[in-house]
Order: sequence, then structure tokens, then C-alpha cells
Amino acid sequence: MVDFKLARYAAGARIKALRGDRSTAAHRLDEGVRIAATLHLPRLRAAIENERVRLGLPLTAGLEPPSPVEYATRRRPVDGIDTVTAQLEEDTAIRLLVAQDSPESTRLACTWAQESVTMLDGSQRRRALLQAKRLLIICLAAAGGTTEAKELLAAVTAQCADLDMIRYLLDSPAHLRTLATDLHDDLFAGRYLPEWAPVPMPVLTDMMTDTAPVDTI
Repeated sequence: MVDFKLARYAAGARIKALRGDRSTAAHRLDEGVRIAATLHLPRLRAAIENERVRLGLPLTAGLEPPSPVEYATRRRPVDGIDTVTAQLEEDTAIRLLVAQDSPESTRLACTWAQESVTMLDGSQRRRALLQAKRLLIICLAAAGGTTEAKELLAAVTAQCADLDMIRYLLDSPAHLRTLATDLHDDLFAGRYLPEWAPVPMPVLTDMMTDTAPVDTI
């Protein structure tokens, strides 16, 4: 049931935002919040809140947003569904740390995001690992770790190209797009490091020329 509702409210809001209809996107998320609260569906609520933060949309449903998860008091998931919920909650919390734009919060965001990647590395949760790596790129770029961020972006971009998941990268925030432009320039200027994964040029071009990114964080 939750997966069907995620398609309607979370994915539906993202599609509306992609089409420039942010008002309807916000309304769709509000509907999802009300249903999640009424039916006590924490995974749906976590996904809706994550989408809201990523899209930079206000919460107008009359419900207070949940307090962000604290790094020092992270909970241990009790089952597979709860693990997905926890990852969504932590993803939201890390993005909010990046949005604070302070050295302390950005360092903590990087530490937290790196721990998420390390925990998922080698597991069978390949999509979750890809999500964690994308978030780590965002954190590294915000912290000024340009070389590390470029290396990881190259690896993720190559993987997304192999899987034909280009939209996955196009939905990223503006500073990740800027990093893609830097990678593109590095290729042409001979600065692309040999240890970096080879990236198809059309993918980088798409990231540079696509319309403004949907995600704000």
C-alpha cells in the first residue's frame, strides 16, 4: 500500500515540480503527509518529508514537520522496512545540515554521509548505496572537497550511464551540476585523472545543458 502511495504523492510531486508546477507539487505532498499521519505510515511520512526538503517546498498541511534525526542519537532499525525509513530520515537530516552552510554542520554531514556509504558498501542494497553515494558527493562538494567529489561523481555517473539512469543525476542540486561541468572541462583540458572512472561525454553534456535542477538541496 505504501509503495502505491509513494508513486502518487512523492513521485507525483516530483513530476509536477519538473513541469514547473510547484504549487501542485506542494499540494500533492500535503496530501501525502495527511494520509501518512492518519494511517500511521512512517515510511511514507519519511519519504514525503525527504521529497519536500529536496524540492525546497513548504509544509502547509497544518502538521509540524518531524524534528530532524540527530547524528548522535540515530536509532537502530528493527527490520527491512524500518531500515528504508531510517535511511530516508537520515538523508533528510544530512541535507538539512548541508543547507545550514556552516563549517561545523558541513563536516558533520560529510562524516555522516561517508558512514552511510561505508555501511552499505558490499551489501545487496545497490540502489540504496547509489543514493548514499550521491548524497556524499553533495556533502563533499559543499565542504570544498572538490577532488574527492569529482572522483566519486565520475564513478556514479559511469554507473548511472550503464544503467540508463540519467534522470537520477539530472535531479541533483545545482552544485552537483557545477561539479559535472568541472569534470567536462577537465576532460577537454587534460586534467582528468587516470584513476577516475571513464564517463561518457553525452551524460556530462546532458547534466550541463538540461533545465534548472529540481532539487534545491
